[in-house]
Amino acid sequence: MLNLIKMDLYRLLHSKLLWVTLAYTIGFSFLLVFMSSKMDALISFAQQIGAEVTETSSMLEVPKMGTFIINSLQTPIWFFACSIAVAVFAGAEYKNGYIKNIAGLFPNKAVLVFSKIVAIALEILLVMLIYCGATFIFSILFLHCEIPMDSLLPFIQTFLMFFLVYFAMGSVIYLFCALTRNTVISIILAVMMVFSIISSIAQNSINMLIKILIPSSDFDLNYYLLTPRISEISMQMTQNTVVHALVISCVFILASAVVSAVIIRKRDVA
Repeated sequence: MLNLIKMDLYRLLHSKLLWVTLAYTIGFSFLLVFMSSKMDALISFAQQIGAEVTETSSMLEVPKMGTFIINSLQTPIWFFACSIAVAVFAGAEYKNGYIKNIAGLFPNKAVLVFSKIVAIALEILLVMLIYCGATFIFSILFLHCEIPMDSLLPFIQTFLMFFLVYFAMGSVIYLFCALTRNTVISIILAVMMVFSIISSIAQNSINMLIKILIPSSDFDLNYYLLTPRISEISMQMTQNTVVHALVISCVFILASAVVSAVIIRKRDVA
């Protein structure tokens, strides 16, 4: 098992797409911070040309470092390239015959799923750390963010919650690969999930169907979906929000891993 995980990590770290993803992440971080630093100038220009600007938006306070980084993690655009990298990494094994070459070495093919899930978790964690580190450096250079030491523990807790949710999304992307065995389709589904297209379609369809069948029902599928949890996570989130996001994320991770394992075991990968 350990050797299998090492092999997956070796493939991951030697993937050019991973480094492209890291470059995209750093570039997006720079763009986000740079545009934030120019917000006052944009507001001033808008006032000069006669655009209506509210008084509260004309003077922007210097943000606190932890709050700014956490708010930037709420923007799923940073995860865009990472989701593609996960789909390509997970789908490549079907395209290049990787599973075919090693599946016979393992009586229980479910271990192949476990090693991929671990590799995907480490990939997402690496990209998140690079993104937060880049945002930290750029924020010091352009925004002169305050760094209150008393917010370190809440920041770490919130960061771990974000990691769990994005890891759950990565697990679902791996499930897409296992189901379709097609990298292109998996990438499309991954992007649709990142931008909440899948969740919106599912929510509207299921809610409408339940409303037709049970008019008095107040059921809302949004409460049980994964991507809406991203916007709920913050450094001021309540305990109920933490438990809710934790349960939803763990359910998606376990369900994706179990279903993927069943598919791998039933499927003739040779």
